Amino acid sequence: MAILDRLEEIDRRAREAAEALSRPEAAADSRRFRELAREHARLERGSQLLARYRQTLERRDQAMKLRSDETDPEMIALAEDEERQALELLAVLENEIRVFLIPPDPQSGRDIIVELRAGTGGNESALFVADLLRMYSR
Repeated sequence: MAILDRLEEIDRRAREAAEALSRPEAAADSRRFRELAREHARLERGSQLLARYRQTLERRDQAMKLRSDETDPEMIALAEDEERQALELLAVLENEIRVFLIPPDPQSGRDIIVELRAGTGGNESALFVADLLRMYSR
């Protein structure tokens, strides 16, 4: 699966970024350190998704093996239920992985300036702008 290959690459890159952050010379260049920290934080989510996906695959495989090896109807029903839950979780994880793999917007980390002015309307417009200022500053 190509998606898993991309996640494997992201996981490898996250480990490399963590290793680079742990080196003493990384702290010498604050700009580079900040970039590495941001990259590691973003990539760590991919590592977590990969780990959860692998655990769920293992859970599904164990349930399938138990279902095929078992003769007790209650254990078979339990294994089928476990397998069904694992398959549902796999579908959810696959969607999360697809969303994660969408490249981030290059403008998303930038600062903005917002100017708020009371317009015509007297006190009411000033109160409204004050409410907006409180909302945006929080």
